[in-house]
Amino acid sequence: VGLIDAYLERRPDWKPANLSFTKMPALICIAVALIFSILTLTRNGVWFNNTSLYESGLVSAPKSTRVQFYMGNHMMKDEYLKDFPVNEQDKILDDGIAYLKKATTLTPSYADAWNKLGIVYLKKKNYEEAIKMFTKAISYNDTDPVFYNNLGTAYFNTQQFDIGFKQFQKAIELNPRYVDALMNIGSYYG
Repeated sequence: VGLIDAYLERRPDWKPANLSFTKMPALICIAVALIFSILTLTRNGVWFNNTSLYESGLVSAPKSTRVQFYMGNHMMKDEYLKDFPVNEQDKILDDGIAYLKKATTLTPSYADAWNKLGIVYLKKKNYEEAIKMFTKAISYNDTDPVFYNNLGTAYFNTQQFDIGFKQFQKAIELNPRYVDALMNIGSYYG
């Protein structure tokens, strides 16, 4: 605003009546910034932790694929599960599965959600279901080496080593420097 004032003072056709018109854009910007600052401060409590953030998202956007995905993904992480007794963790994983399934219902082609479902089923040692989920993820995105590596891991856990090995090979074909898949191939030979 000061620069505008200095510029206008040098113009011979400048009149004080023009001053309010020239300051209007600056005043509008200040008002908008003030409004959004207040809105940000009122939402600060939501950012206390990931759980409160995702739960508020479930309330404000219950049909959001991403919110459903993030909540389900959050619930399956070890750092979240460690705060609960062991006998409750399986129920929490089931709740996480429900959020991830809702994400795949809202957006059936959401490969990352299918992959996360497979990971939860691996955690629960439900390998057949994990294989189905990883296969579904690959059907929507066949260029992600992580999906193939995860599928190979599920096959390994069902003692189907040759099929698992082929999945690890596919992961390395997509990313020759993918360390997890390379280590899994080493396990095959070990």
